[in-house]
Amino acid sequence: MANSIFITTSNIGYGTGGGAVCYNICQSLKNTTNLTSILASCNAFPSNLQVPCTETQPGYYKQPSNPFLFDYFAYWNLPNEHIDIAHFYGAPFGITAREIKKRNPRSTILIDIPAHNLELSIQEHQMGIGVYPYIHMVDPFLWEVFSEHIRLADIIISPSKTSLRYLRESETFHKILKYRQKDIPMIHIPHGTNIPPVEEIKPFPEKFSVATLSQCGWDKGQIYLLTAWKALENIFPNYTCNVAGYNTENWKPFVEKNNIKNITLGAVDNAADAYNNCTVYVHPSVTEGWGITVIEAMSYGRPVVVTNETGACEVVEDGKNGFVIPIRDPTIIAEKIRWLHDNPEECKRMGQEARKTAEKYSWDDMRKKYEETYNMIP
Repeated sequence: MANSIFITTSNIGYGTGGGAVCYNICQSLKNTTNLTSILASCNAFPSNLQVPCTETQPGYYKQPSNPFLFDYFAYWNLPNEHIDIAHFYGAPFGITAREIKKRNPRSTILIDIPAHNLELSIQEHQMGIGVYPYIHMVDPFLWEVFSEHIRLADIIISPSKTSLRYLRESETFHKILKYRQKDIPMIHIPHGTNIPPVEEIKPFPEKFSVATLSQCGWDKGQIYLLTAWKALENIFPNYTCNVAGYNTENWKPFVEKNNIKNITLGAVDNAADAYNNCTVYVHPSVTEGWGITVIEAMSYGRPVVVTNETGACEVVEDGKNGFVIPIRDPTIIAEKIRWLHDNPEECKRMGQEARKTAEKYSWDDMRKKYEETYNMIP
């Protein structure tokens, strides 16, 4: 049986989208290979994996938060065992991947990339704060260093066809992959969800409510939902909109400046509460490789409104289980929210269809797709 290792900048375990993806990748590796080690942010490492896990978070070593230090500490914590398969999620890991190839030139490097559109992300940050803050993504030399492990990849995995198309066609990834951009094996494996039992799903709340759930970020499009909610204030004077997620309280000055009412902000202890307490789930991202909260909300029987640059829009059938809308358009967001409010029976029916769709994307099924990929490796 092949020896494998999993290396990520994320945590391992439910509570964050990346953590959930990484946990299920590790389960798949354990089911099909000899998973010898996990290098990750181990604050919430699940003991049921029963695999040695080593911390690579720079803060653990009393070092500043710097993406390149993840690679440094992963390199120094590589186990001595022979490695046949190395699966990476996150970046950068060029030094680590190069060392694995040096030890075993026949090893297989898999890179999991929920790639979003970098150009759209840069535009959105520049419009919002005047500058794109992630210098390693735009400085040519730093981007080359940051992405070296992608150049070394034998297989690339991505959760959406939107991401795969961007990986195949964009100038951003041509700079990395060059002639390999058209030829390197790329596999589509969507992100999944744990399907909640029916008894854990609450009926729609008595008062119509909208929610979105993601960390605060300019390219998450939260500003467009907030603007749409402002436009609905005379129609929905007593309804609520929950903009939930890590650091979303940063939108408070914008909310206060524009006198947007009935908005709640901030992280939630339990994502299920956010889904159960809303009627409609809106995901207004300007660009996103997948959007795991979309499929989670659907699993709770909520119709969804998602942008056409969110990878998870690929599971939304417009008018059947939700709506797919253009990016950066608060007018259309408001129109779809109002339509769902004004058509409660259709809203309920679409929620039921959303649940049926989500059942096709359970983590159990997605793990099988990862396992099929590992079993193809000679």
